[in-house]
Amino acid sequence: MTLRSQSDKERPRTTCPALGGLWILAGLSCASAAQAQEMVNAEDLSAKLSGQTEAPAAPLEIDLNSRFETQLAFSDLIELEQFVEAIPVGQRLLELIEQETGPESKDTAMILADLAEVERVAGIHDSSETHFLRAIEIIRSADGTYSETVIGPLLGLGSNYHDRGDYLEARVVFEEARTVNRRIFGLLNEGQIDILDLISQTLSNMNLFVEAHEKQLEGLRLMERKHGEDTIEVLPAIYKYAQWLGRNGLYQAERGQYRRAMSIIRKKLSRESIYMVTPLRETGNSFRRQKLGEGQGLSSLKRALMILEAQDNTDALATAQTLRDIGDWNIAFSKVGPFDVEYRRAWNLLADTENSEELRNAWFHDPDYVLFVSPSRRGVSTFQEPDMEPGHVLVTFDINELGRANNVNVLEAIPLELKNETVVASIRRSRFRPRFVDGEAVPATGLARRFVYFYKPDE
Repeated sequence: MTLRSQSDKERPRTTCPALGGLWILAGLSCASAAQAQEMVNAEDLSAKLSGQTEAPAAPLEIDLNSRFETQLAFSDLIELEQFVEAIPVGQRLLELIEQETGPESKDTAMILADLAEVERVAGIHDSSETHFLRAIEIIRSADGTYSETVIGPLLGLGSNYHDRGDYLEARVVFEEARTVNRRIFGLLNEGQIDILDLISQTLSNMNLFVEAHEKQLEGLRLMERKHGEDTIEVLPAIYKYAQWLGRNGLYQAERGQYRRAMSIIRKKLSRESIYMVTPLRETGNSFRRQKLGEGQGLSSLKRALMILEAQDNTDALATAQTLRDIGDWNIAFSKVGPFDVEYRRAWNLLADTENSEELRNAWFHDPDYVLFVSPSRRGVSTFQEPDMEPGHVLVTFDINELGRANNVNVLEAIPLELKNETVVASIRRSRFRPRFVDGEAVPATGLARRFVYFYKPDE
């Protein structure tokens, strides 16, 4: 088992169509320790440790007797992700809609589902469960068991169970949502892929990794039956499956899927096709994530760059991504500089892309792992088991222009000294993409990372 960070509890966002596009933070637990780390800005750290939080937003001046104004305010608060503040507004909106359309109307069911989702995101799981269940009951009373409208609330209810740690219940509800989906849209409809992902994520959290893998493979097989096993149209499904394998540490299997994709592209298009860029680039990244500095990994990245540079019209974003990945490889494995040539080129190319400043900030502001050296796994677990207690180590550190960590200090450890040394060693031996400002690599100071694990106190 590996040390797990607090960010393991974070959820990838997907939209729920039956909830008016409201965000669902669907549960995901990766076995890859490199995906299980949390980096926070140390400027916010003292406030977090002292329990300080931002002041709540000023109350909205709205007419809570007007359905239109209340609904608009509810939507605005959701858009601003002010979920706690949105709950009383949503409750008032529910009262108004019940008065206007009746407690068993579909309008009431829809606002119940929206309110339940907001409560789920805010961590009020019991109330969220109650409201989801009521929404489902109303919809099925009106439209029958296999109503398209019920799929969204079912997914929300399953996600609520998942967030609360009731994984068995979550699995049952997700499977029910998939059954409804298949009855309405057919056995080969692509809409069930997202539901399969939710089931797979839940199974992973139950430590049922074989079954989780079967669900991912089922999604791939579905797309193969729909598009054909050796078509260009099936490539996105192959990449999605490969990425899941890589996130779970199955690197050789991941690269096997990329080889399969390249074989399809060579057969259907050519060895020089722009479609070759994705599997080549991801092959190189797979070697790096596995911490294998083999020439095949770097040559795959360089081959992807050659194909991009040979095109009549430059794809600035794809070229910048590939240059960034080559820079990551150099930081991870190269012994001889300069290390930032490709990063500089990537930075400059981003000027020719949409949202260039946002991309520059996302790629180059907060140093991210390019080579993760895991802390020692001895004596700790990723998942809480009987008689186990949670522990953590919080460290602060700086990153220099070469992506090396220095000034590593333990800020907090519970219990004292259990994993201090191994966490500090992990940070020092890992490599990071350096911070860039105005196209130049600069030191990044005051970074922090928290490692969370479970241990048996008597040991």
